[in-house]
Amino acid sequence: TAGGRGAAARAMAAALHVFKLRDPERAREMWRASWHIEDPEDRLALGDVVYFPQMASGAGDCEGLFFVEPRAEGRKGLLRSALESVVFPPAVAAGKDGPALRALYEPALEKVLARQGLSMAALYGGADGGAQSFWGAPDVGEQRVDGERFHLSAEDYTAEEA
Repeated sequence: TAGGRGAAARAMAAALHVFKLRDPERAREMWRASWHIEDPEDRLALGDVVYFPQMASGAGDCEGLFFVEPRAEGRKGLLRSALESVVFPPAVAAGKDGPALRALYEPALEKVLARQGLSMAALYGGADGGAQSFWGAPDVGEQRVDGERFHLSAEDYTAEEA
């Protein structure tokens, strides 16, 4: 689509989208819900990284970190990472080994962590060896969803500079 990224316009590395929430308290309450987001400009592609800095409460270094998943009816799903570390949803990691995931995600994840004064090396052991170990066998797993649905309309968020 014109001006949009869409799934067909997938770049080599996952794009990072940083969004400010209109109601961050409501979003925190719905943390364990199934998240859906309207994307009228078709900016979000499968696997892109979405980060909501307002979700950070200090409970974990990866609060507010999501990965984009296509859903029915033009909506897109947001699959969350774990709170304390990066955990790739199976739908995002399918068919990719550690080096492939690193090539796709390391730039976006480093930007997210840098916003908090961290890095992959600091998160995984304080030296690059920790990051190397993580990328050698990245964590993949589903995050528990409580059955509720949380829908973000285009009016519920605004883009910030990534």
